[in-house]
Amino acid sequence: MQEQRFSKDYINDLDYSLEKEYLISSTSGVYSSATIAGCNTRKYHGLLIAPQPSIDDDNHVLLSSLDETVTYKGHSYGLGIHQYPNTIYPQGYKYVEEAFVNPLPGCTYRLGDALMSKEILLSAKDDTLFIRFTLLEASEPVLLNLLPLIAFRNVHALVKANLKINKKLELIPNGIMIKPYSGYDSLFMQFSSKTEFIPVPDWYYTIEYEKERERGYDYHEDLYSPGSFNIKLKQ
Repeated sequence: MQEQRFSKDYINDLDYSLEKEYLISSTSGVYSSATIAGCNTRKYHGLLIAPQPSIDDDNHVLLSSLDETVTYKGHSYGLGIHQYPNTIYPQGYKYVEEAFVNPLPGCTYRLGDALMSKEILLSAKDDTLFIRFTLLEASEPVLLNLLPLIAFRNVHALVKANLKINKKLELIPNGIMIKPYSGYDSLFMQFSSKTEFIPVPDWYYTIEYEKERERGYDYHEDLYSPGSFNIKLKQ
């Protein structure tokens, strides 16, 4: 399989990088998809999209995104990227040194004198998504904060902030389990080493999907986060 790599100049050109998309899938019908800049521009984009046969015969966006923030030598680097009305925030694409889609989608980030990589892998046979962060270069450990944004809706629909969501969660080894709506599979978010979970349930309002606007569909969505995870990385 031919490698496909994109330098920071291509990623920083949003007119280019928001038009380039990747898609990985499994035999069970689960998939993960986004633009190479990391921004979701379609309602069909997301980190973990899976069939929910107990609800319907269609795919559903479970985990929409996972926003990373790195604290290193007193500086904070927001690596996520979302489109809101008239702005892009955070602007994580500015820290991308290189993005790649084959053999695995991911990128490397330049954070001062530190270099960190992210790789995404989807299990071929079940509903498991793996994300690996590697601190390639650094003169001291970094603090990595991960903020999951969940949707739990059909790929053809959009979700708005509501009172029906079940905000209860269960602490499990190195992570949490959440089931925000009845009928859905539970979402397990776990780490390979000890992590700290900070429960700060909140809605993130009016995230935009540009491709849906161009198609003439509703393009605003509210996403929910149960909180965030802190984990220390060493080189």
